[in-house]
Amino acid sequence: MPLAPQVTASTPAAPTSPRRSAPLTTGTPEGPVSIRTTTGQPVVNVDAQIPKQLEPILELSLVIVFVLFIGAPLAWAISRRILRRGEARASAPAVDLRPQLAQLQESIDAMAVELERISEAQRFAARLAAERPAAVLPPASPPSPPGGTTPTAG
Repeated sequence: MPLAPQVTASTPAAPTSPRRSAPLTTGTPEGPVSIRTTTGQPVVNVDAQIPKQLEPILELSLVIVFVLFIGAPLAWAISRRILRRGEARASAPAVDLRPQLAQLQESIDAMAVELERISEAQRFAARLAAERPAAVLPPASPPSPPGGTTPTAG
């Protein structure tokens, strides 16, 4: 049963046959390290780094992709929502409030007339009470006895 290839880290070795590629190396403080399987095939290209000149271009590309695929649809949806709110307010049927306002005006006028009648009746009653002499007023009733019974005429 064949075993899975194992990954080993070793110092660079010269290729054993002309068909095999040279080992891939990366620089470390201790020296270059080569990553190969037990069969001699490279596993990962450790030196595959992005060149410094391409980093700003890639960053700009990612920003453009983000704006195109996320920012633009989001802005479009928000703008449509704002426009629809304006259309809904503008297209709402205008209700004619004139009949309701006229009825309210009539109700307030009727309440004002009734309030004037009540105040005139109070003024009249107060004037009559002030003009009546004290002798014409009926005598005050005597206090009731402590038993709660009132005297009866008989």
